[in-house]
Amino acid sequence: MRKRVRTGWAHAAIWACLLLMAACSGADQPLGFEKMKLVMWDMAKVEGFGNSYLISQVPAKKDSILAMKYAEVLALHKVSEADFFASMQYYRQHPKEYRRLLDSMAVHAERKRQEYYEYQAKPLKKVISSPDSANAATPDSASKKR
Repeated sequence: MRKRVRTGWAHAAIWACLLLMAACSGADQPLGFEKMKLVMWDMAKVEGFGNSYLISQVPAKKDSILAMKYAEVLALHKVSEADFFASMQYYRQHPKEYRRLLDSMAVHAERKRQEYYEYQAKPLKKVISSPDSANAATPDSASKKR
């Protein structure tokens, strides 16, 4: 009978340890990697807005305006403040994952920068290659008509 009591406690202790490890491993990160990347990207844009515009225009209200903008970002992505901070805590405890998140944000930022520059360059291409500009009179074509 004593053997059963000992093995029973041993099994209970093993199950308790397994449940504790399972609870500590993945449940800390409520947001997925891609969603967290997009939320962090928008948070970084808000921070840039605060540091470039708000600090020079309304420095006394900067913190309250930033808090409002951060809340707008969370609402846009349908993320609660508790979930966001829980995910941030997860990344603080997992530096390799946090580094991967920051690297992914850097790649995302570069892609967005390239899209912006390509968009800015498109109007110039249209002006240069428009059909009206090809038929416009140039000094050479004016001299050939005479």
